[in-house]
Amino acid sequence: MAEVADTEELLTILCEAAASQCNAPGSAVVKAGDEFGDIVAACGLLGPALRKQFPLRGSLFRDMVATRDVVGVDDLTAAARPLTRVAPDIHVGPLLVAPLIAHDSMIGGL
Repeated sequence: MAEVADTEELLTILCEAAASQCNAPGSAVVKAGDEFGDIVAACGLLGPALRKQFPLRGSLFRDMVATRDVVGVDDLTAAARPLTRVAPDIHVGPLLVAPLIAHDSMIGGL
């Protein structure tokens, strides 16, 4: 990864590594603003969600920011969280969201 200069490419490598490590069908990196989350990298099952934006209110991402810890649900699609409304064709079962922290600042979630 040290040889990669393109941020999107680097984050995609991170997604692929996370999916592989967790034996998951996909992964994504979300960067948050005040009201919305932006999917800035994605792979596998979550690939079609790349560059989509979703409201943070009611999202797992918002829960993760509040706790600064890993949060999850057993079935994202059934939970009807904001991500499922902006990417309705993606059917996700169990989902974990982990904070990406650098220098004590949260820079996003994986």
